[in-house]
Amino acid sequence: MQADAAARDGQPVLFAVMAMPRTGSSLLNGMFRAHPDAYVHGELFNPRGIENHIREEFRAQADMRLRETDPIAFVRAAFAFAPNGERVRGFKHFHSQSVPVSDWLLASGEVRKIILDRENRLAMYASSRLAKDTGVWNMGAHAPERRLAALRQTRTGFNPQAFRRFVARMDAIYARYAAAKGPVTRITYAQAALGETAAVHEFLGLEPLDLPPPKAKLHGSDIIGRFHEADRPAIEAVLSDMGREDWATEPV
Repeated sequence: MQADAAARDGQPVLFAVMAMPRTGSSLLNGMFRAHPDAYVHGELFNPRGIENHIREEFRAQADMRLRETDPIAFVRAAFAFAPNGERVRGFKHFHSQSVPVSDWLLASGEVRKIILDRENRLAMYASSRLAKDTGVWNMGAHAPERRLAALRQTRTGFNPQAFRRFVARMDAIYARYAAAKGPVTRITYAQAALGETAAVHEFLGLEPLDLPPPKAKLHGSDIIGRFHEADRPAIEAVLSDMGREDWATEPV
């Protein structure tokens, strides 16, 4: 495979997880980040929380101004940096954080793309709203059960028009991802959540490790139940109209 060929040639294997928020990207990227043969960042272009996304060793020597003035050069600098000579280097990217970077990655023949999608758009929408409402985007795998229980009791509102716009926007972004050039593989939220990641590890030439999940699942499988009960009829009507009654639940 191409990753093995790159390793034999002594060339680094470069990759980007192409995703959008609430698709399991922190879970998947966390697996790569924990691998000793990989040097992996979070979201290089997250507008907040740089310390949580861009690794300290790189930040200490990088020209961080390039994030704004020349984002492609910043990505190249990140790919070139591996403090312990790690062979596999990458980060995760959301199209909305930098469209020029997204377009460059999708057109690149040298960067491997892992496209991570969550087909259940209602689950994405609910998870995004709850994260914004509570300020909790992720919790570690060993988060106190009391905190998780309190979080799972939170409910959010539903706006039919806003949801339809959300679905259209996600579908348009993933259509762009689907047109990616060069080496590409795909994985779903369900596969990542179930630990079915051997294929994407192989895609990067990494040996899968038996590691505990880096993140806790924040909410249950009843997706409609994440909204206020008064919104249930409107949600069911929209799902019926879209022919996506299956989005009412998500098994994993």
